Amino acid sequence: MRAALVPCVFGVLFVVGACSESAPARDQWKVYIATDAPVPGLGQELAIELIDDAGNVVSPGGARLIDSSQPTSWPVSFGILPTSGAPPPRIRVRLYRLDQVGAGALPVGTSFIDATATLPPAAGLTAVALPLMMSCFSVPPDVQNHASCDPGTGALAPEPTLAAGANAESLPAVGSWPPAAIVPCTDPGDGMACVPGGVFLMGSAQYSPSDAYTDPFPQHLVQLSPFAIDVDEMTVGQVRALVQSKGLAPPDTGDFQSFDSSTGPCTYLGANDPSHDAYPINCITWMSARRACALLGKRLPTEAEREYVAGNLAQSTRFPWGGDPDICAHAIVARGRVDNGQESEVCEVRVTGVVPAGPVPGGSPGDVTQLGVRNLGGNVDEWADDFYQPYTGSCWSSGPLLVDPDCRGGQAGSNSIRGGNWALEPFLAAAFVRDSSVDQTLITTGFRCARSR
Repeated sequence: MRAALVPCVFGVLFVVGACSESAPARDQWKVYIATDAPVPGLGQELAIELIDDAGNVVSPGGARLIDSSQPTSWPVSFGILPTSGAPPPRIRVRLYRLDQVGAGALPVGTSFIDATATLPPAAGLTAVALPLMMSCFSVPPDVQNHASCDPGTGALAPEPTLAAGANAESLPAVGSWPPAAIVPCTDPGDGMACVPGGVFLMGSAQYSPSDAYTDPFPQHLVQLSPFAIDVDEMTVGQVRALVQSKGLAPPDTGDFQSFDSSTGPCTYLGANDPSHDAYPINCITWMSARRACALLGKRLPTEAEREYVAGNLAQSTRFPWGGDPDICAHAIVARGRVDNGQESEVCEVRVTGVVPAGPVPGGSPGDVTQLGVRNLGGNVDEWADDFYQPYTGSCWSSGPLLVDPDCRGGQAGSNSIRGGNWALEPFLAAAFVRDSSVDQTLITTGFRCARSR
């Protein structure tokens, strides 16, 4: 029999072979796992494996998955029974989000905490601790060469042998990593939602690969300061007022019943026509959208801010409304016509007189975040403040923690667009989906504004 993890629950999440510390214990290890990571934001599952000298999983009984999504579950502890006459095993522990799961229930990529160590000789009940620290986030071990991240340096170092004598009181507290502290937002302003500052994992490993330019991968750890964001998409009425009183260049007008991509359906009908004031604005350039926000004392939200809100902050939900995959029931998406061969009618069987294609005044009541921000998943997609770069680009590769990233440095090219829209496929409603366009008017694209707080 090889060394094995022993399942026996005691207390909150306490697993040891003897299930008692008062009775004489045979030789075994009691292993504490602690983390300073915010839970469940950056960690929901623990994968624990006993590995051999070459890094292969010891079997049978050498692997376990533990639900670690509740802060009250920490520190996690479990027992390991040794194999008579065999050297102490090595242990590998990974803390990751469930949306990072690939084949075999283990995570894909490197955007999680992954640590290895060797157990000391067991003498009675031998307590050891393996901390999973955010300083080692996205630094994978070299299991074959016995190297693991040193929490003090954040770099690979010789794999440690755990010291006996650990206790729960000496371990780091879950969520104690300083950048993870929630920073309150105050005084958002009329028509805006207050968004507290915090940390989240931007991008996703759960996507349909397209190309390296648009894929929301690799993921990035992002820290954002507090900000406010408009609850609703900018409307025709709001833009019309800026055209009349502030000299904003007017958006394109077009035949709202035409679905030629160059002429309509543009919601703006002219500076003196209020009949479409409740519609979300579209057919407006990125530069004009930025100008409109500036005239209101605001700015366009960055890509990171937009995804943070659409994914319900650190929860990083797949959609603004949560995880419900029935996208058509929540958002105004895939209600286009196929005149140009690029639009989708998946969410609407087109019948004359029934829900005309195009954006909808007020959008959908089901497309709303926990903060009450509406229509981030559909209706019109929206300009973000950034110049577009793939996630392998320089803006997104400046360090292990990106603080308030805003990719407007360097040469302008295409501009970032976020969210799904009324014309195209439902999957574009996912919070992490990215798109871009040169600065032009688009029948599917509008905007909303943000303000730093």
